[in-house]
Amino acid sequence: MKLSRKTKEALSNLMAASRALQKEEGVLADGKVSVEEYLPGGVQHGRSGQIYVHEKLRSEVEKNTARVVSLYRQAELSAFSSKLEGKARELEELGRIGFSRAVFLDIESTGLFNCPTFLVGIMFLSGDDFVIRQLFARDYSEEKCLVEAVSDLLGGFEAVITFNGKSYDLPFMADRAVYHGTRFSNHMFHFDLLHHSRRHWRGTLPNCRLQTLELYVCRRRRVGDIPGSEIPNVYHTYVRTGDPYLLVPVFHHNVLDLITMSELLAELMSMEGLVRRSRRASAGWRAEMAGMAG
Repeated sequence: MKLSRKTKEALSNLMAASRALQKEEGVLADGKVSVEEYLPGGVQHGRSGQIYVHEKLRSEVEKNTARVVSLYRQAELSAFSSKLEGKARELEELGRIGFSRAVFLDIESTGLFNCPTFLVGIMFLSGDDFVIRQLFARDYSEEKCLVEAVSDLLGGFEAVITFNGKSYDLPFMADRAVYHGTRFSNHMFHFDLLHHSRRHWRGTLPNCRLQTLELYVCRRRRVGDIPGSEIPNVYHTYVRTGDPYLLVPVFHHNVLDLITMSELLAELMSMEGLVRRSRRASAGWRAEMAGMAG
């Protein structure tokens, strides 16, 4: 029997709806598993489609969370009575705003400018822990929804904390918004950890890359991390094959960047006297650098 055009359209719509439902429930049409199988989370619907969101607590990844939270709370209390000067006054401003209203942000893209971004990690203080939320575009078509979702999310905070975000992360997101014909709202206080790190450690450490600071200042060496240069190819391969297992080290890399940023900020606040000074990290990297020089 020959089907009418309307019947064909109805069947096509039903099949599309079925595929979408399978995708949300974690089973793809070809029998492969979805992202949720390895990175538990759910679909977030937006104005331009949908994205995937994976969420966890910082304490699930890093044991020193309670100590870092304590330092942040101290900074909030002392920000109104401290007398920092110059660039250090930006630390006071963060304390006055309150870290529950400040958000760490780090993006993963497929290249430099004019290339799609696909993963945006954010972290913020909530009660006695940090919430880590990772927004993910499961294919290139979801990037516009991702950009809009990040813009909406930032609108709920008063400050954003990045590492080189003034030169890269936020201009990159704004550029992608222009590409998609949408807006990226970013009228908030911006604390860039790279600028403050250079002020303290340039000429003392080999360089001021985030993972160098992680090693010498935070006293932690990454194990099983994926090099940032390999991340774009991993995402392209995931889009092509649909294998979510490939994404696990990419998401982990993004989480580690956020955690290191939070520890680096705590050390900067300690060095400037905004919180009780802890010599543990600074003594560690000074001793190691002295050993290398000898």
